[in-house]
Amino acid sequence: MHKEPLIFDISKGRLDDGEGIRTAVFLKGCPLRCTWCHNPESGSFAYDFMWDGSKCLLCGDCAAVCPRGLIGFDGEKLYLDKAYCDGCGKCTMSCPGGALRQIGRKYPEEELMELLLRDRVFYEASNGGVTFSGGEPLCFPEFVGKIAKRLKEQGISAAVETCGFFEYEDVQEMVLPYIDCVLYDIKIMDRQEHIKHTGVSNEKILHNFRRLSKENTDIRLIPRTPLVPGITDTEKNLRDIRRFLAENGKLSAHVLLPYHSGGIRKRELLRTGIDRDCPINI
Repeated sequence: MHKEPLIFDISKGRLDDGEGIRTAVFLKGCPLRCTWCHNPESGSFAYDFMWDGSKCLLCGDCAAVCPRGLIGFDGEKLYLDKAYCDGCGKCTMSCPGGALRQIGRKYPEEELMELLLRDRVFYEASNGGVTFSGGEPLCFPEFVGKIAKRLKEQGISAAVETCGFFEYEDVQEMVLPYIDCVLYDIKIMDRQEHIKHTGVSNEKILHNFRRLSKENTDIRLIPRTPLVPGITDTEKNLRDIRRFLAENGKLSAHVLLPYHSGGIRKRELLRTGIDRDCPINI
């Protein structure tokens, strides 16, 4: 169980992350590695960087200001040792072309609450609220539960988007008492195919879904399936998912999500070769 998350985005005015107008809080870190993920920057629990070579001015300012000396620049190549980054952000703030972008920052609890409460009037007018997303927000049950509890005390709805790969007992104790909706991804029913395309078995995911549907009937449980061409949208997979949902009384709530290809460009910008042992040519 992770305690303090990095947040890589706070998106306001959203209409597709639960009922009404919502603010989505995107927490960094996920136990799955979906081959189609449209938020690949959310995978790691550590700081990441997106680098756009087309915007780089070759100035070397980022290397000059890094207090830990983690960035090397020789006029042709950029090296960034992410493993030891403390997220100070000086490198990205110094970049005159906006080529380097830091992914993830820590939010003090009071600062985050102040941001979330700014849109209270929109929540109240639309029966909306706050949705915790990611990444996998339920990797941080203590943090999510603490913020959700404070929102509930303010009369604001809280929801969670999850891949389902979490420790049920922790979530049951720390999170479920303070939320009213779980948007739950059921991606692939075949175990081996699930491992192939996400890196993990689906046994825990299906087990947690069964428990949620039976033990927490006061929480709205919405199963969702992203329609990834040739992977999740096959006739057999969708038929198997619908059979599973029917067995658990949730077939009528099933939502099909369109495939988003935005993750392709994000993966390019993440540039896994940014570490010292594999420099970027710029």
